[in-house]
Amino acid sequence: MTSDLFQDEVIRATELNRTSGEILNKAARAPITIVRNDEMFALMRREVAAEWRREASSAVHMAEIIFAAMANSPSVPPEHQWINAFDKEQKAEMASELIEAYRKAIREERWEEFDAILHEWSESGWAALTEAMNAVTDLVEIPTSSIG
Repeated sequence: MTSDLFQDEVIRATELNRTSGEILNKAARAPITIVRNDEMFALMRREVAAEWRREASSAVHMAEIIFAAMANSPSVPPEHQWINAFDKEQKAEMASELIEAYRKAIREERWEEFDAILHEWSESGWAALTEAMNAVTDLVEIPTSSIG
């Protein structure tokens, strides 16, 4: 059940009422599931919850980017248009770097490198797209008016 999924201790709400100090001490070391009727609650340090939230939101963001990169679809969301600046090999390299940085961030609980790699790829993509747009506009000649 829940203890198999989360590998934590499961206690009843009535036990929490009777021995709250002891249970809070346990929750300081590892998350605890509290069961009340058909409801389940997690009791853990706020830092643990924040770290889990960071891991999940970074994983979702990374998955969106990798999916957009690998989909080879022109319908990339506007916030990920920078991905279109890269060829297939560069996209694979980006995905590999992001996955490795994500794994390292989880192991070391340091997200600076993951954020930096994502930022570098994004900035490089936007810069390449801007350069390509400028090159196209430089090639377009604006006709001069010959009224007179």
